[in-house]
Amino acid sequence: MIRRLSCLLSTVVLGLVILFGVTPSWASDDDEKRAAELADKVLAHRRKIQSGIFRFDSRLVFYRDGKPERKKNEQIDVWIDGSSRRADYHRTGDGEEIVGNYRNSVTITDEVLIFYNDQKFVDGSHLVSTLNKPDGPRSKILHQVFDPRLVGMNTDTLANTVKRKLDSLIGKRADTKAIRLEAGRFEDLPCQVVHVFGNGELEIVIWYADDRDGNFVRIECRAEQFRQVAEITHSKVEGYGWFPSNVTVTWYDRGSDDIARREVLDIEVKQINQPVDAETFRIKGIDVPVGTHFIDYREAQPKMLVVKEKGADPVPGKP
Repeated sequence: MIRRLSCLLSTVVLGLVILFGVTPSWASDDDEKRAAELADKVLAHRRKIQSGIFRFDSRLVFYRDGKPERKKNEQIDVWIDGSSRRADYHRTGDGEEIVGNYRNSVTITDEVLIFYNDQKFVDGSHLVSTLNKPDGPRSKILHQVFDPRLVGMNTDTLANTVKRKLDSLIGKRADTKAIRLEAGRFEDLPCQVVHVFGNGELEIVIWYADDRDGNFVRIECRAEQFRQVAEITHSKVEGYGWFPSNVTVTWYDRGSDDIARREVLDIEVKQINQPVDAETFRIKGIDVPVGTHFIDYREAQPKMLVVKEKGADPVPGKP
């Protein structure tokens, strides 16, 4: 149920979509129009990003009885340039089977999806690296390059934004109900506050900050047995404007103020709308070690390839 609501919330927030229900007497077409204009403003601001280099430090903590029980930390470097995207996930082995730190690198362009993994297990085995069609059946499994323009736009975890696209979550559904808009503040920022009322007790509240290029600074989704809160801090990027520098999302246990889990995401913007080296999206730029083997699934008959020279594309060869 929580996962269903969480996924639903992302669509509600980005598209200002409201669930089924009876239109309240206080709802006005003017509020709905103004709220749609706010959404268009922040989406237009994010669409300005055509290329960029970002670093994300994610700290996800799970709680039991109000106390931290389990943690998951990872660092993610992301490059985007038009339709080309790459994400390097730097992780630490969570259990006894995995040896030390490892890197997953996923690159997708119009021509190829590259999956590289240097994760090793105690028995000496490792995951296989692959070359794939960008729109082939394996891309549904391996497509793990999220769009950094979505950061700070919902109350989901960073990992769950992987399958989403900015442009596909814009618009108004046929079952839209009503929107209430009012002036307010979050901390020291004047805001336009949009209330989205859904089926039953579901309410979503979005704080738009005019002084932050209209970006969201707070999002809250609440119902009788459900509450998620995202708070977003922004920094000004030269030549672009405001972009999130920290996103803290807190999920609460059913009907209480007890924390169930919390993700703290620190964002470093290294560059926006500046040239990105084309080699970044090739095996040379991914810095794959000599001796690395790939299975090439781009043709009907898979082929085994090996990297024989540093910075070179793999050539036919077996382990």
